[in-house]
Amino acid sequence: MAYTKHHTPSIILESYNVGEADRLYRLFTPEFGLVFAKAQSVRELKSKQRFALQPFSSADVSLVRGKGGWRITNARAGTSLYTLFQKDKEKFRVVRSVLSLLKRLVHGEEESDDIFHMLHNGFVYLEHDASTKEAIRTLEILIVIRLLHMLGYLKHEERFQDLLQDIVFSHMLIKKVADVQERALEEINRSLQ
Repeated sequence: MAYTKHHTPSIILESYNVGEADRLYRLFTPEFGLVFAKAQSVRELKSKQRFALQPFSSADVSLVRGKGGWRITNARAGTSLYTLFQKDKEKFRVVRSVLSLLKRLVHGEEESDDIFHMLHNGFVYLEHDASTKEAIRTLEILIVIRLLHMLGYLKHEERFQDLLQDIVFSHMLIKKVADVQERALEEINRSLQ
């Protein structure tokens, strides 16, 4: 039986050791959403994939779905969010917080292209344009409110419609979020409850 190989970008959310040398990964991909995939022998010193599959990083992976679930057959390293933000604890806190919320709210496989690219754009904005603590905090609110909206958790979205229309980020949007920050936080907390 021939299996179809899928090539997709991914964000590595976490990993678990399995057996002597294997590892199970929780990945978030645009095509399949949340995926658990096993990489064989990835913990061996000779494995070339182990550096590409670090938590809090992006990677281009090749996936095959077999009888036992998804397997990672190849991986090419992308950006390590940990390395990128390790010197700025506040920025890395935002990355951890957003990815933790993603793990909590996304269940199972489902096409998630818009969410994937919104997160990517948010992290790029975080890297290049969020320079103050207030801008970083406001950006986190915008990412979270967009994530909740895209996943169907946000109930009173008409108040924030101009913040939710696109997956890009700009200084003007950050300013709009700052103007409604208290109401946005209330809505986030209400949605998460």
